[in-house]
Amino acid sequence: MGMKPITNGLGSPGQEYRGPEIQECDALMAAEKKEEERAKARRCKKKPKRKSQSPPLPPKYRRQVIHTALEHRKEFKALFAADPAIRDRGARLYRSLLLPQPRGKKPGKSVLKAVRLIKKLGRKPRRTDWPGIDRRCPPEPGARLDPERRRFHHTVRVYLSRHKIKLE
Repeated sequence: MGMKPITNGLGSPGQEYRGPEIQECDALMAAEKKEEERAKARRCKKKPKRKSQSPPLPPKYRRQVIHTALEHRKEFKALFAADPAIRDRGARLYRSLLLPQPRGKKPGKSVLKAVRLIKKLGRKPRRTDWPGIDRRCPPEPGARLDPERRRFHHTVRVYLSRHKIKLE
């Protein structure tokens, strides 16, 4: 017969027998190793950068905003409870009313020149006026094709209406 396989005391083959003191020591060493790995992970972790705090609101403005918010909370409590998105939409509206920012891209030089010519004209341009305006306001390189010319005329009209330039 051959030699008996080494067991761990429970009968599983292939592992050597270790006494209770050695098993306890192995468990302590494994726990220490895990703790070291955790500590290393904590040390290596980069701390998130704190946002620099903005200067505080002026006290008078802060009090007024708080007062207004409390009034709105009292008056519209049921409305806010029914649809929380309304608060966000109200905040966006409030923000937009404080300092409205201009929208859209700036007009090109040819559009501004056309507006100046129309102001000198003193009235809304007629169909017969546009060819003269087109000649005096050269487009960016390249000849103006018919759709581009119509787009140019539209852009000029929109500029006049947005800036509330009154013409006869």
